[in-house]
Amino acid sequence: MESYKQIMLKRAGRHAIGIGIIPTISIVVSLIICAVAGTKLFVSEASLQNLVYGISFLALIAFAVSTNLHSGRFDFSIGSMLVFCSTTFLILARDYIHNLPLLVVITVLLGALCGLFSGILYVVLRLPSMIISLGVALLYEAFAYIVTSGMSRSVLTGQDIQGISAEMNNYVGNTNNFTWIIILTLTAVLLMVFLFNYTKFGYDYHALQSGQKIGVDTGIKEVPNALWCYVISGALVGLAATFFACKTSSTRPDSMLNFASVGVMFDAFCPLFFADYIRRYCKKEVAILIGVVSYEVIQLAFGNINSVHTDFTSTVYGIINSLILVTFLIYLNNEKVVNHALSFKWLRNEKNPAKNA
Repeated sequence: MESYKQIMLKRAGRHAIGIGIIPTISIVVSLIICAVAGTKLFVSEASLQNLVYGISFLALIAFAVSTNLHSGRFDFSIGSMLVFCSTTFLILARDYIHNLPLLVVITVLLGALCGLFSGILYVVLRLPSMIISLGVALLYEAFAYIVTSGMSRSVLTGQDIQGISAEMNNYVGNTNNFTWIIILTLTAVLLMVFLFNYTKFGYDYHALQSGQKIGVDTGIKEVPNALWCYVISGALVGLAATFFACKTSSTRPDSMLNFASVGVMFDAFCPLFFADYIRRYCKKEVAILIGVVSYEVIQLAFGNINSVHTDFTSTVYGIINSLILVTFLIYLNNEKVVNHALSFKWLRNEKNPAKNA
């Protein structure tokens, strides 16, 4: 009989493999396709900067999407909130406020208020979240356009925001210093872990996920829980908007009208599906971060390939992304069959038919 220590070691080994298998595959595949294409995964310092920024930005968007998605609420207004909050950030930086920490706080609060507004509409109107969020998406897209006074293009250069442009560059790690962007991202991860696993809100959240009617019948207040989910989601989008605004120093609300912003939500789907597998071995929030890291490594490889092969267009890029997502979904829905086939147990059984008798 195995000792308790041996059992725990085996369990720890399984968890380590389960957590590391997707990022390992992503790194190996990325290195191979880069080598075949005649490039490298890290071609310059900009590669590391893009990777760190991509992980931080997409992790916040994935957290925001998952907060409502895992409760059955599709929030298509995530992208429009990002556009509105980042545009507001840049206009304030250009014309009114030259204090970066204050701008970050204001933008996060603005995102939380946008989320609260969406949540209030959801609980008051009692319409499907998909319908509510599509209407809200149009509203926030219009707000972003109004903030720029209807300008078709608004690009903020160093001269426009000369009192704060250097701080904005440092904020997202454009000078090989990723202190703030990493600290804020990890803080968001830790807060998500705490809120959703060690508080009454988190207990109610998981109980409502498991059975909404049973949860309500046992005294859980669904409406406040849903509102807090929207507020948390909005605050995360607000923080992501500060990263986006400081990285691009530009806003194009005219290009995000008529549901064009909805695509931001779908960018998080592939990492979230990766996380659905990884979360069996760790907390969901940590699994999402690992899923995002895996996804962004692949995106970095695709970007480097595009720089050396112009025929690797965004269309090809999108098709490959879709194939990755569909393949992983097929695996998740047929996991037992695939694992049985890869274990070759069926082959051993065929060689030893007596064992099946």
